[in-house]
Amino acid sequence: GGEEQDEAVGVELGELGIFSTDGEGKRCFVDRKSDEEQPILYKTLSLSQLNLWHTCPIHGRHYILHPCSLTLHLRQNTTLDCTVHPQFSLSSSLTSLNFVVTRRQLLLSRSLTPPPQPRPLFPEHRPTTRPTKSPKLWWRYALISIGRLTR
Repeated sequence: GGEEQDEAVGVELGELGIFSTDGEGKRCFVDRKSDEEQPILYKTLSLSQLNLWHTCPIHGRHYILHPCSLTLHLRQNTTLDCTVHPQFSLSSSLTSLNFVVTRRQLLLSRSLTPPPQPRPLFPEHRPTTRPTKSPKLWWRYALISIGRLTR
């Protein structure tokens, strides 16, 4: 048929894995209730085939974020002595990262979020008059702002 398809946005994730590993990164079971203390714990988070897509009636499905995979490895030092190993160490690997945003998608995303509004650094000290009307007050504001930023 002649059914008209609506626009849609979707996120897909092929596989999510969170597991304990040994020092070489092989999956293992860690019994934390055992009497044997493990000074270093290893954890892995794996995201496989993560992607973000957009469909529209005219062009069909387009990837905004092409399918990619991410792996995070966490090493936790459970001892109080952090002179040899840091308390936490995080490493990651990511397959190629490819974003594609069409002009139409960019305009659509802009319409979904309000534009950011500039805010003064220290509104309590900001003069209410224009700089040409009271330059002395504006110089004072500039000096106060610089002083507070560089403390």
